[in-house]
Amino acid sequence: MKLLFGYGVLGALLITLQGCGGGGGDATSTTGGTTTVPVSTVPTTTPTAPAPTSPTTVNVESSTYLAAVSSVSSLTVGTQLETFDTSGSLGGGVTGWLYEPGSEFPGARGGLTLVSGEKTPSLAGNLAVDLNCGGTTYQLALPSGCGKYVAMSRKLGSLFSTATPDTAMISMDVQTSQPLLGTGLRVVDGSGQVLQYKFTARNLETAAGGTWARVMVPVGSSTTYWAGANDGQLHSGITAMSVTATTPTLATPAGNLKVDNVRLVDSGASNLALSRQSALLTNGVLPTVAGRFAVASHFWQLSDKELSQAASVGISVVRIGFDWPTVQSGGTFNFSHYDNILNQLAKHGMKAVVILAYGHPDYGGGAPVTSTSRAAFAEFARQSALFARGRNVIAFEVWNEPDNNNFWAGSDPEAYAQLLGVTRQAIKGADSTRKVINGGPSWVNLPYILKLAKTGQLNSLDGFAIHPYRPWAPETFAADVAPLKAVLSSQGITNPSIWATEWGYASVGLFDTAVYGNGHDPRARARQAVMVLRSVLTQTALNLPLMTIYELSDSGLDPNNGEHNFGLLTKAADPKPAFNALQTLYSFTKTRNYVGLVKDVPANVHAMRWDSSTDSVFAVWVDSTDVPLTLTVPKSATVTSWSGAAVTTTATSNPATAQLKLTEATGPVFVRYSVTVTQ
Repeated sequence: MKLLFGYGVLGALLITLQGCGGGGGDATSTTGGTTTVPVSTVPTTTPTAPAPTSPTTVNVESSTYLAAVSSVSSLTVGTQLETFDTSGSLGGGVTGWLYEPGSEFPGARGGLTLVSGEKTPSLAGNLAVDLNCGGTTYQLALPSGCGKYVAMSRKLGSLFSTATPDTAMISMDVQTSQPLLGTGLRVVDGSGQVLQYKFTARNLETAAGGTWARVMVPVGSSTTYWAGANDGQLHSGITAMSVTATTPTLATPAGNLKVDNVRLVDSGASNLALSRQSALLTNGVLPTVAGRFAVASHFWQLSDKELSQAASVGISVVRIGFDWPTVQSGGTFNFSHYDNILNQLAKHGMKAVVILAYGHPDYGGGAPVTSTSRAAFAEFARQSALFARGRNVIAFEVWNEPDNNNFWAGSDPEAYAQLLGVTRQAIKGADSTRKVINGGPSWVNLPYILKLAKTGQLNSLDGFAIHPYRPWAPETFAADVAPLKAVLSSQGITNPSIWATEWGYASVGLFDTAVYGNGHDPRARARQAVMVLRSVLTQTALNLPLMTIYELSDSGLDPNNGEHNFGLLTKAADPKPAFNALQTLYSFTKTRNYVGLVKDVPANVHAMRWDSSTDSVFAVWVDSTDVPLTLTVPKSATVTSWSGAAVTTTATSNPATAQLKLTEATGPVFVRYSVTVTQ
């Protein structure tokens, strides 16, 4: 979306994490995260003349602490609406669940059955859905006459009231086998009004699919509503509900939506107790960001000061652009400018991902869409590969956002595919070891990606580049990964490697200026810092091989121009809060190995863990304004905010524990505690 050459565009839910360290047992191959460190007795007196002794290992998670966190209740509050374990709960007339084919849009196929539930040996409702008339492939055109949604619905028989309608939520465990299906909820309130909501069936912890996700759907208000009070506000409680599976972006094969443990709660307030005994999600975990952490930069903005600061927070890759008109004049190719840049990067131990772009005035000035201009661009790419051979270049990215009309007039994926094919061949012919990736589409543009994949030109690439910009929570990218991989896999690109080659948050244009001010306001820059840090944590948790922040330094001085305010540094190369946030992250993770996401966490809460031989660090944060969190930690733990400031915890009635409150606005905190002490 953004550019390298400066052409701007554009009752409480209580969950404990206490449990055995053996891990889960789901399709994401969860395993236990730790081995319990044995507890030894701490001396109560100190000898007057102590002799040298070896360090004694003591588990900071003492029996007192573990007993305290294990006393936290698990899903014992709120009004239980359905567990599906009662015999006959499906198809039981007005008190049971019924299948609805969305009859106002005829043609949908599906059904409702009982299957194994979220916990063995419990049961769950299974909504089968086919909105493709039996089609088994991914297609661009949604077929007519196949319906638009199916639902599983239940009349509750009486009003299930909530004391706080404004903050009421429906809690559910859900699982979907078809990642492109839309998922939604309808409720009927005490006035007879129908309110409709959307929710995401996959989150950061369940992005790979095949596992249950706990979702919390705020039902206090909706922008889609009808009948009854007809004002979009929940009145008193609910008398009926439906879970829906709706028409996706593309025509897809059939799938299933499973639902279990449905509850009505008064708010999304949650509790999380940190423990090294908690199961981790470890499938595909990459222990370090070394070689994966990147930043984009305008090619004329690479000073030693900037690069030195970037390296100080663990950034080891810079995404730059080889500008075709800069390199080629007539039949002569001159890479001296980029020779200096690569040498400068090497001085700081850095490598480059290089974009090859844009049009050349000698060949029409726009996207290369003729055989002549494509051949000329391919020669430019070949010369670039020859120049970069043996140099600190990781990969070539062919063009930038070809789905964006600002960079490729008409956004034609088939025309771009022709350029991609000849360019890849030219690069590999000059240097068979050089990696080649596509120009990353903006957002996660599935229709464009499917059209491009159908050309076959993605099958021989070394990775698939994406620019997953979004003005909302960065964690929502987790729900895009499975659909993206499903579309690519449908065209024979199995287990694709997803590279995020550009993604950032500006301090103006995405946030409410009435709350945060302009892009230079400290409040806006602090908000940018939180969002950038959350995007980096999200990509780390998703194990992406490359994570590229847009951008290193602000490209201008206008506080009201979004394109001028994406930088980690100011235009004068001074650190902004976003840089400080990455500095905090790096200070905790550079000498520790990432070991995985904590598996069993409340909805919209995330916890990641890094270990060394002597301590553990957790990053914990909330991604929803509807979910305030009470975090329980060992009394001896230290807590640090995203900015690097110490966070004061609150003492509890138990001498082994301390607590703190987190909200979405708080941003991530880092909790560190030792697992050994020296006597």
